[in-house]
Amino acid sequence: MRAYRNEGFPITIIRPSHTYGDTQFTLAINSWEKSYTVVDRMRQGRKVIVPGDGSSLWVLTHNSDFAKGLVGLLGLPQAIGHAFHITSDEVMTWDQYYRMTAEAAGVEADIVHIPSDFIAACLPDKLGGLTGDKAISVVFDNSKIKRFVRIIARPCTIGKACGAPCPGSMQTRRGVSSTMNPTQGGIN
Repeated sequence: MRAYRNEGFPITIIRPSHTYGDTQFTLAINSWEKSYTVVDRMRQGRKVIVPGDGSSLWVLTHNSDFAKGLVGLLGLPQAIGHAFHITSDEVMTWDQYYRMTAEAAGVEADIVHIPSDFIAACLPDKLGGLTGDKAISVVFDNSKIKRFVRIIARPCTIGKACGAPCPGSMQTRRGVSSTMNPTQGGIN
């Protein structure tokens, strides 16, 4: 933003959060490399690990929803010099995400909570993602992107890989919101 302020360099900053696609289960443990392992465990009635006490708040955003916000900003002169969060407005706990995934798989989750620090001590490669990321609640303000790009709530697809829908992603219509005032908001 310094280059924008000092030299007029045209920049727009986009801040996504935890973004997933139709074939991923976005859970805190084993969700990227081996996402089906957790669902398999759930279907077998085995315990699944949720780090911490499962109550930290988190936001998941489907990649198509992120793309709608991003595409809505592309080529939009009013977006230059601004920073935008493009995330879902739905905020849930990790326990809720695990239960929702289990429900989409047609079972109930047998959750066991293990402290994030202990998991990170046993699996050092998980340290940053667990203790510096998923253990802390994250909630984002999407009001700015909504002023620039019309975004409408729709069901999310966290359970799509299991064949079930769930609440909370975004839809968008290309273009600037009729209520947007490009002089408001400034650089964040």
